[in-house]
Amino acid sequence: MSAAWALEDGALVGVGALVAGELAAGGGLAPADLRGWLAAAKGAWLDLDLALLDVDDGVAMAELTGWLRGLRDAAAAEGARGLRLREAPQMLAHTLYKVGDLRDGRMILVDPRSDEGRWGP
Repeated sequence: MSAAWALEDGALVGVGALVAGELAAGGGLAPADLRGWLAAAKGAWLDLDLALLDVDDGVAMAELTGWLRGLRDAAAAEGARGLRLREAPQMLAHTLYKVGDLRDGRMILVDPRSDEGRWGP
């Protein structure tokens, strides 16, 4: 993961990270992976760029959803505005919507992907 900071009119509005690769069940993500950035996000959004993330199966999706909830809650505890997910995979966006994780505005989607199914090898 790599860090980035977003400024607007000279004020910090987001602290971000790129999350890339394929996530399979037992992928080992934990909110502690980003704790160092949480303090920097006080009063700003914690941005996750998920454009290069692929989730392999339903178990991995459940683990990722739990990780995002933990990260959202940890960010709130540190005074961040919330968690912004950029270019989330379509199935993740759908899952977060269906389980109600987008209702309170502490986790929002920005430009979710419209992934296409793949046939063949």
